[in-house]
Amino acid sequence: GCGAAAALGMSQTLLAGNQVLEAFGNAKTVRNRNSSRYCKYVTLLLEPEGNLVTATVSTYLLERTRLVSVSADERNFHVFYMLHQVLDSAASYRYLRGPKDDADLHINRAIATSSLAVLTAALSAIGVASERLLGLLLGLLHLGNVEFIDSDDGVAQVCESHPLEQAAERLGLATCELQRHLLVKLLSAGRRASAQPLSTSNAPATNSAADADLAKLHSAAEAGRARDSLARALYGNVFTWLVSLVNEALMPPPSSAPSTAPSSAVPHSAVPPSIPSPSPSAALLGSNHEQSKYSVGVGSMGSHVNSNWARLGILDIFGFETLAVNSFEQLCINFANEKLHQLFVQNIFVDEQSIHKLEGIPFPEVKAPEAQLCLKAIEGRPSGILWLLDASSRTPGSKEGRFFASVAEHHHQQGVISKLALGSVEEGFSIHHFAGEVVYTAGGEAGWLDKNKTNLAPELEDALRGSSNQLVRDVYAFAATPRELDLEPSLLSDEPRESSAASRLSMDWQESSRRTSSSSIGSSLPAQ
Repeated sequence: GCGAAAALGMSQTLLAGNQVLEAFGNAKTVRNRNSSRYCKYVTLLLEPEGNLVTATVSTYLLERTRLVSVSADERNFHVFYMLHQVLDSAASYRYLRGPKDDADLHINRAIATSSLAVLTAALSAIGVASERLLGLLLGLLHLGNVEFIDSDDGVAQVCESHPLEQAAERLGLATCELQRHLLVKLLSAGRRASAQPLSTSNAPATNSAADADLAKLHSAAEAGRARDSLARALYGNVFTWLVSLVNEALMPPPSSAPSTAPSSAVPHSAVPPSIPSPSPSAALLGSNHEQSKYSVGVGSMGSHVNSNWARLGILDIFGFETLAVNSFEQLCINFANEKLHQLFVQNIFVDEQSIHKLEGIPFPEVKAPEAQLCLKAIEGRPSGILWLLDASSRTPGSKEGRFFASVAEHHHQQGVISKLALGSVEEGFSIHHFAGEVVYTAGGEAGWLDKNKTNLAPELEDALRGSSNQLVRDVYAFAATPRELDLEPSLLSDEPRESSAASRLSMDWQESSRRTSSSSIGSSLPAQ
């Protein structure tokens, strides 16, 4: 009947949204050819008969660093290989090359064509023109090919102009403007003493003498980090934007939502007639926290939700990871699993045991695993690993080795964090997790401090918001900006805390935990 047709449309939209997020958020790893490199929490609203009324998708912890740094025997996100093989298979892109030339990193052209056709249809179902979006992704690949070399005075120069021109065109920026943002950093007045004037031919001139007084010229290494930071930020915002459009497509029209009628009266269009460009005030966090109508499919129905409908929450999260080389990404994943394990133990054992005792019902004594020491060592203020990482990331000139040394200084007597058996304290540490010991090490193409930084220079953010590419402007309306959450006191700072991967991890977990706890049913689906 009418209700079944509406539910089928909603189900197909949810499936299309999943296909989009899988293409942009999944990748091949050493353990899984289709691994989710982000966490997802799906809320389903169901009729008593089981028909789907509406749904909401929230995502957390997108592994943005994968875009710019691919480990051995792994691949970048699926969508880039579809794009590469179908549109530009002869080209070579640095972001698609792993540490070794592995034929398995490429996919068959026929498979890529078929996969891209499925993705294009799924994007259309949520109201996205695939041509514009794929063009932007191609711009990111060209951006990755921009390489730098130091001049005799240690100032970065662009090696070849073609990749820079291609990237600038697709990002909607003038070539000289993009070059300036990659080669120059503008400093605040408080740091004027370390600034250098831009009176050199190695970098484009700034707009005014005042700017020149506050400009620092990048070295080749610094310019490379600026390039990769831009790519990570843009891709993260693309993913956030797509999540918001999936949720927009999953929302029944508010004017048609019923108050007491059965859900068969809820009309739904799989493709919204128009998806407005969101304003900055409706922006989402880089971690895709729900906000405004762009993501709250279930919550937006408010009093129109039928009391007979069931709410089902499903959490899909990375499994515990210990690899040959473990870095910041594995710490984030394993921290989330520590928190989830604690929640499971609390709900299944501790709470149930208390209820049985209150009601006088015999219950076997269960000694619940103690996770507080490990969690405190990672997130506790002021000396938890995440806080020490943030402090190092904010300190000008700070080195990765100094961060690792600070971890050893604060935790050498706790028993949870240990020094490496071989090597200095500046090379890594090990953590005794509930699932086993994991050794985390420094180094890699992108270090811990770079991976933790998520903010772009304000002048670059302004340039992207003013891009001549409408899609870039739409995507950047969702630029990551911190918002107030009901955080635990231990996660709050007396001083403004810049947005970072570590601080977002804390907020992501609290949001995810709140959702899991408030659902009628919560499921954890570990994925490698």
